[in-house]
Order: sequence, then C-alpha cells, then structure tokens
Amino acid sequence: MEKMKTYRKRPLFLFFLCICCFIFLTFYCLLYGRVLQELQNQTLIIDRGFAYITLQHESDPTQLPQTQESLDGFDELFARLTENQQKYTYYEIYRQPLFMDGDQHESIQISNNVISDFSLEINIGRGFRQEDFSSEKENPIPIILGSDLKDSYNLNDEFWAQYLYEDYLFKVIGFLSPGSQIQRSTGTINLDSYYVMPSVEFTYRPTTETQYISQIIHRANKTSGKIRVSPENLQEVKNFVLDILEQSQVGEFSCSSSILSISPSYIIIFSAILLIGLFIVVIKIIWVLIKSIRPWVIIGSIIVMGSISKVAFSVATDLKISVFLLQTVALCLVLLVPIIIGSVRLKHQSN
Repeated sequence: MEKMKTYRKRPLFLFFLCICCFIFLTFYCLLYGRVLQELQNQTLIIDRGFAYITLQHESDPTQLPQTQESLDGFDELFARLTENQQKYTYYEIYRQPLFMDGDQHESIQISNNVISDFSLEINIGRGFRQEDFSSEKENPIPIILGSDLKDSYNLNDEFWAQYLYEDYLFKVIGFLSPGSQIQRSTGTINLDSYYVMPSVEFTYRPTTETQYISQIIHRANKTSGKIRVSPENLQEVKNFVLDILEQSQVGEFSCSSSILSISPSYIIIFSAILLIGLFIVVIKIIWVLIKSIRPWVIIGSIIVMGSISKVAFSVATDLKISVFLLQTVALCLVLLVPIIIGSVRLKHQSN
C-alpha cells in the first residue's frame, strides 16, 4: 500500500516540476527575445545605424616563422580585407603603447578613414594624409596628439619613442580638439591623453629577429580590424570575411558582431519548438495523473499556472527596463518550487 502511494506521488511531483519548467521557459523565451531586441536597438543607435564586425588575431604572433613569407601572408590578408569595400568599411583601430625614457604612454593606431568617419576634429595643425601611412625606417612618423599634451609638445616637435620593441622618430603634425573620442557600442576611447599614430605600412625589410617580431605583431594588429556594415548586409559580409580568414595562413582569428546576424524573432521561434517538446511531456504526465489522482486537482493546477503565466507576461511587457531583474526573480522561484516539493516528499517518505 505504501509503495502504491509513493508511485502515485511520483507523477504528481513530475507534473508540478514540468509545469514550473514550462512556465519559466515560456517566460524566459519571451523576455529573451524582448531584451535582445532592446539591446540591438540601443546598439544601433550608438553605432549610428550600423553594425560592426570585430576581427581579432588570436594566435601568438611571436610563434609564427620569422620570415618574409609570414609578412607576405599578413599583407595578402590585409589586401583582401580592404580591396572590396562596396558593402562595408574597414577600420584599423588598435592600441599599442609608446615607451619613452622607460615610461609607458597611451597610444592608438588608426587608419585614415577613422578621423573623418568618427568626427575627430583637429584643433591645431593638420590631420593625416595618405602619404603618412607609408613609412621608411629613416623618416619620422607623423603623429597627432591629444589636447592634454599641448603643454608638453609644440607643433613640428620631433621625439624618439619605442613602438613594438623598435625605436622610431616621430614628428608632431597636429593636436586634437578637447573631448575627442572614438565612440562605439563596445566602448568609448577618450583621446585627450593619447598619442595618435597612423596605422603605417612599413616598407623596409626587417633584418633582425626583433624587427621581424615587431612587424609581425604590427601586421597582426592591422588585420584585427573593425568592419562597419549595414544590418541587412551583416550576414553576407560576415560570411565573406570568414571565408577570407579561413584561407589565410597566418594563424587563427575570431570574428564577432555587435548585433545578431539573425532577428530575435527567429530565436523565439526556435525556443517555441523546444517548448512544444516540453508541452508534450507535460501532456503525457497529465495522462498518467488522470489515472492516479482526482481530475479537479489537475484542472485547478492548470488554471493557476495559466493565470500566473498571463500575469508574468503582462508584467514583462510593461517593464521594459527591469526585465533582467524580473527574469532573475522568476528563475529563483522556479528553482525553489521543485526543491520545496522534493523536500516535502522526502520528509513524508522518511516518516
């Protein structure tokens, strides 16, 4: 007789557990789609209606062969990434510090289109020209300084600094306006204290191990670019870039985008398919329960759970900002219910 009671309790416990899971997953999927849509809208506003694809060289560049073939491999990859920009714009934005007298200074390396596309204003002097992006070892590298450095340098000043283990001569050609910054949804870089370098193409051939390592890292940075693309072309461009990266022979790259390449509605549809599977399991358990307990218990449980789901969805719809908090509370409650039911069952069984 005792075994029969335990057998009847087991389907009841499973029923409530599945109902709780069903409510949580329904609630979670609705919130997840809503939150994703809100985040993507905010991202697009910050990025002025564009999506960004971020490339990052993940391999250790110092482990690549220190040969001209390695440099040529990066040059070929860079050419393929930048040669056909009809559907996207390629930016070089990376940060490698400068070292002077043993001190590290904030420095950023940018392509020529960054100044115009990110609305950087030159307060004194001039901006970069196309010829500034090609560098011979003996020629000074043009550099633009942030507004906080105006008291330390004058226009046309020259100074030596170490960049990627190599010493270079730099020449000040301009100063940025105060408050200049590169703003993207992933973060904002305030340039007031920065040394702004052109992302140069070194035309001299390295002859030492240090020079090879320096130029390999430099080229790895140049190919770790940011790609601006319209949202409707995101997936096409991303597939195009991934194909290029897979064919390269200079190590592994990661490729991430600022927004999803598919609509959040597709995620909701996929989640709904999973919910249907869970619903079938619940129906099966209900069928077992009909044979073992009174029907009014099942009907009452369904009405209560349905009312809770409706209220939860209404609250989630009204609260646009607090969805994360609401989701967390729901998760805690759903996890708490099975624990309480399980504890009660164990207590009764032990008695």
